[in-house]
This record gives sequence, structure tokens and C-alpha cells, in this order.
Amino acid sequence: MPAVNLDQIYEQMGECIEMRSDLLAGMHLTLAVPLTMRLVDSEPAWLLLVGGPSTGKTMLLQNLRNSDRVSWIDDLTPNTLLSGFRDEQQLAKGEAMTLAGRAQSLDKKTLLIPDLTVVINKGQQSREIFDQFRLLFDGSFTKEYGNKVVASFNGKVNLLGGVTEAIDTIITQTVALGERFLQWRMSPLSESQIKAIAMMAILGDKGKKRSHEKLSRMCRDMVDGGRFPHPEISEEQARALGAYSTYTTSLRSHSARPSKSAAVLAPPQQEGPARVARQLASIAKGLAMVRRATAVSTGDMYIVKQIALCSMTKARMLCLAELVDAKYNTKKVLSHYSLMDPLKITADQALNTMYDLYRCRVVNKYKSPSSGDDYSWGLTEEASKVIEQAEMVEMLLEEVKYA
Repeated sequence: MPAVNLDQIYEQMGECIEMRSDLLAGMHLTLAVPLTMRLVDSEPAWLLLVGGPSTGKTMLLQNLRNSDRVSWIDDLTPNTLLSGFRDEQQLAKGEAMTLAGRAQSLDKKTLLIPDLTVVINKGQQSREIFDQFRLLFDGSFTKEYGNKVVASFNGKVNLLGGVTEAIDTIITQTVALGERFLQWRMSPLSESQIKAIAMMAILGDKGKKRSHEKLSRMCRDMVDGGRFPHPEISEEQARALGAYSTYTTSLRSHSARPSKSAAVLAPPQQEGPARVARQLASIAKGLAMVRRATAVSTGDMYIVKQIALCSMTKARMLCLAELVDAKYNTKKVLSHYSLMDPLKITADQALNTMYDLYRCRVVNKYKSPSSGDDYSWGLTEEASKVIEQAEMVEMLLEEVKYA
């Protein structure tokens, strides 16, 4: 039987859902991430599909549920990945039991979490799970239990998950994770799309169900299939990936939400770009593998560039877009009041956002002589240079247009 190709999968998608560009790219990415595990010495690829309800996250992930190369987990607790189960016979001999539990079965696979929002809402457990994620990404972790059990894992794991924009509210957890996650943001649905989805749910369609089942089989067959080329990245593409990763790591750093008086504190320690660059390279190669190509294409690089743009909170991305618009279009500095409508936040939240960027050395503040204690804000030369080198100006201006 001939190998399934991407065009065939796209054609089958068209029989299941109304096609959108973000869904096409999302499908390409969900197929690419598991395939990167076939690359030698590649960085683990950890990607979240971020979007509201019914934007297609679960549908894309569901297509891989039956693949031998993924491990589907609906929910996690601090004991899901490593368990403290005790073998009484082993303990009677005075031996410490080594047990890896679910984690050991993940080696060389992609952990697939359809709704990471469930984990985010677990309170204190959420922090412990995210700490385990950090160690899982790094490929080695051990957990000792009071019952003398020592559970350990050594291996390599990808992660592919869906999450709502609640991910933007847990900055402290993602910072603790060391920013291992990259993000692909799904487009919000139009009113007509929402109505169409509601009607389909009410009326049902057996034909659509069969089409979805066929699509899932095709996706599984591709990911579990035979040999794939190991694509090459050109020197020019490698430089671009370096610029993208510098953009992401320089501009997504976060500090605690400060008050005005906290603005003079030292800026937070910036994340290094090397890990993000390696992740982006792995995903770019994975995208080429889906096409069964021997080289990364311009289209593959464009998708990776969008990931670099989106791998920060939505508020931070839109704030940068407004700052870029002020610098390159209106040629003015920006008042924090102008962030209220596009970011849908209060004046105090907008001001705190600007102080956050100020502490991260992304913006300068300028005293407004006619506005009392108010300031205006503009991109620093360093931030402008990073944005220009990553060629993100046009992409950010597009975000302003559709905000």
C-alpha cells in the first residue's frame, strides 16, 4: 500500500471540518512532532495548541490517539508519571525497588495531553506536575518515596498538548518549567463558524463520523509508517532559527507583576536561546519529514517563525504588536491607555504590563510633561534590533490589524 501523504490528509480533513489555515498548519504540526523522535540527537519537541473551545485542538490531537508512537493521557496527578507502588517481597529482602511507572513507557514516544487546562486547575498539584515536566524534558529524573521506593526515568520524550488561554495565567509555573513549551495559537472562531459547529452537534452526521475515523487512520498510518528522510537545514535557515529563538527568549521573560515603586528593581534573568533554537530546528525538520522532503522549505520555516511569535502570553504578544505599530507606523511613543482596548484589560493592568516590559528592558519610559505622573513608552534599541533581525515586524503589524 502506498504511503499516506500530506495532501491526502488535507483532502480528508476537508470532508470532516470547515478548513482554516491555522487548522492546516496545526495538522502539519501534530504530525511533525511525533516524527521528530526519529531524528538522531534532536531536542525534544514540546508544543501546545492554544485556543478557545471548539477551535479544533482536540480534533487534531484525537487523530493520533491510536498511534503506537504516542501515549495519550487525559489527566495527570503528581503520581502519574512516577509511582511509589511498593513491592513487599522486594522490601522484605532489604532491597530498594526501582520503578519508573508510566514514565518508562514514554521513552522515544510523544506524550499527548488533550487538555492541559485540567492540570493547570489543580492548584498546588499543578506546580509539582510542572516541576516533573521540567525533569521529563531534560530526560532524567528520580523520585524517592517514604516507603523506600526509588522511582526513576531516563529517556527522551516529546509532548503535544491542547490548552485554553488559561496557560497565559500561570506564568510562575511556566517559568519554573524553564520555558520548555512552545506554542501554536489557534485562530478564534467567527460567529458563523460557532453557529455551524452548534448545528452539527445538534443534528449529528454519521457520514462525518466515518470521515473522522478515516482521517484518524490516515494520520496513524503516517506517524507509524516506514522510513522517513532526515532533512537538512541550510546555513541561512540556521541563522534564521537563531534569530527566532533570540526573539522568543528575549521578549517573553517575565517578572512578578510590579507596582510603580518596584520598577527600579533588577530585571529578571533572561532565558538562553539555545534550547529554543534546537526545538525549533527539530520541529522544522519534522515538518519536512511529513512532506517526505530531504530539506526544510520556506513554508516549514514560516510555520516555525509563527511558533516563535506565539510562544509567549497573548497579552505580551499583542503589547509588542502595539509597540511595533507605534514605532514603525505612527512614529510615536505609546501610552499604556492605548493597550486597554486591544488587550481588553484595565488601565492598571496595562500600566503593570508596561512596567513588566520595562524591567525586562524591552521598553523605555518617558515622562509625559502634561500628564502628571503618567509615562509614555517605546521599544528599546535592543528590543527593536531583536525584532528586526527575526524579521517579525510585518507579523506583529498583522496582529495589530486583527486584534
